[in-house]
Amino acid sequence: MTVQELLDGIELTSEIPAALRSTEVSGLEYDSRRIGAGQIFFAFPGAKVDGRVFAGKAIENGALAVVSELPAPDGFEGAWLQAKHGRTALSLAARRFYGYPDKRLRLTGITGTNGKT
Repeated sequence: MTVQELLDGIELTSEIPAALRSTEVSGLEYDSRRIGAGQIFFAFPGAKVDGRVFAGKAIENGALAVVSELPAPDGFEGAWLQAKHGRTALSLAARRFYGYPDKRLRLTGITGTNGKT
């Protein structure tokens, strides 16, 4: 799956660089310690640490691009794609990348007042 196919329909506030559009994606990751070559890194603001501080390390480890709802930090060297909603972008990209697993999911709900635990 190419970067363009993966991110098609996701609300980006920046353009996918032309050179990156037809590049094959090997995976998705939000932990920079686990990033591998050809993957897309998703950087989220956290309660204690902003995931953007790990974006440079992700690129060094082979990430194709970084997707975040926040702008790139000053001096960032690499492809940065700004999404309107970062976590939504990851969930939609993962759904597409992994072949829409929700379409095969069967879910049963048990309701009532007593006896469920």
